[in-house]
Amino acid sequence: MKITRSGRCAGIAILGSFIFFTAMPPAAHAQIVPVSLTKTTAADSRIPSGVALAPLPHSELRRAVKPAAPKSYWVLTAGVYTAAGLDMQRSESMLPNFDEKDPIVRPLLRLPAPAYCASAALFATGINFLEWKMARSERWHKIWWVPQVATMAGNLAGYGYTRAHPSPH
Repeated sequence: MKITRSGRCAGIAILGSFIFFTAMPPAAHAQIVPVSLTKTTAADSRIPSGVALAPLPHSELRRAVKPAAPKSYWVLTAGVYTAAGLDMQRSESMLPNFDEKDPIVRPLLRLPAPAYCASAALFATGINFLEWKMARSERWHKIWWVPQVATMAGNLAGYGYTRAHPSPH
């Protein structure tokens, strides 16, 4: 059975998403409260007065930011991988005579098909990780969805352009 180039790209995209989804749950559960935040103080025998040190002024812990809705995160994640796969497959299928206008993608098209697919899947995974961190940030949690939507828009625009403008050669 011969594996086509688009089949390889799909396999690499699936592998990248599998790695992403298996790496994220342990990272989300890695929250630890340091010992320095406990309220108890102990007397120090090395201090000659024998008086226990007064506790440091207690500042309020930062409140947890409400995480983004899980359904919307997973829908946008699937959209990023889908849009990247469509654009990548369409660009690669027209490769012998295709003239890429995007200066970021142009050097990647010279790679072999599996490396090109892996680079696109890695980029999509990086965008999704950025979104995951932004959704839990105190500063950026209101606009966590912007990187994913911008990436999908760019990939879908590229897909539409390559579909509407076949290569002139």
